[in-house]
Amino acid sequence: MQTLLAGFVGVCLLAGCASGSDAAPTTIAPTTTIAPTTTIAPTTTAPAPHPLEGVEGCVFLSGPRVWKCESGADLTGVDLTGGDLSGVDLAEAELTGLDLSDADLSDANLYGANLTGVDLTDADLTFANLAFADLSLANLSGADLTGANLNEVTGWDTAQGRETVIDRDIECNVECD
Repeated sequence: MQTLLAGFVGVCLLAGCASGSDAAPTTIAPTTTIAPTTTIAPTTTAPAPHPLEGVEGCVFLSGPRVWKCESGADLTGVDLTGGDLSGVDLAEAELTGLDLSDADLSDANLYGANLTGVDLTDADLTFANLAFADLSLANLSGADLTGANLNEVTGWDTAQGRETVIDRDIECNVECD
């Protein structure tokens, strides 16, 4: 019996090489080589900067790995639409008139923040601390307030979209319906 050769040239198939067989060995012609395909090098994209990066009075704290804005930090004019602000400390921040629609503010500390006229349409405020925050004329349409702390909030009665907030069983000191 013959041995296997590179490229399968001259290979004897067992059916034709049995001992005492009159059959001639069968060979397989070499195969056609296919040119290698072009590979595209993987691209690397830098992560998108955090919405608070470069905002005066806001810093990243690597220990607890959260962003913190100084008490009274003025964020007016900063584009935070749809931003990931989860876990951010915005206690007593000035957020008047900002567009925070579709923003992730889950677990954010908004204690005493001025949210007057802020658009919070479809914002995720799950487990956010809104105690003592001013929600006067804010738009809460479709906002998720599951587990949010609304203790001592002001301006609830003037906030728009109150009837559409998610988790209408929230505990607060104001009439939530």
